[in-house]
Amino acid sequence: MAKRYALDIQGVNFVDTKLKSIKKMLICNTQATDANVNVVIGDADKAGGSSIGTTEFYYIKSVKLNPGVTLCLEDINASSFFTTAGDTFSSTNIIPSSTILISCDAADDRVDVIIEA
Repeated sequence: MAKRYALDIQGVNFVDTKLKSIKKMLICNTQATDANVNVVIGDADKAGGSSIGTTEFYYIKSVKLNPGVTLCLEDINASSFFTTAGDTFSSTNIIPSSTILISCDAADDRVDVIIEA
């Protein structure tokens, strides 16, 4: 049986899901104004920070969710991503401790997240 998690994401600091793979992630904007969200694949050490380094990348960046809108992301696996070095794909840039992190773009943005892992 799949495990389910619920997170309340508010503000610009990244929250670590502590998960390397996710079957389904629902990001719901339950506030009365637009919310912009980010999902990052990267080092768990980025949790609490508001920026990423060269070894992390945005899975989605600044995606605007209107009030009442839910975004569904499926089958994310942090271990299966690799980065590019110039024009060459490279698996050497994968960080073994990579995890999935979430944040909003503005301090007053808030979204609810439901994860099935």
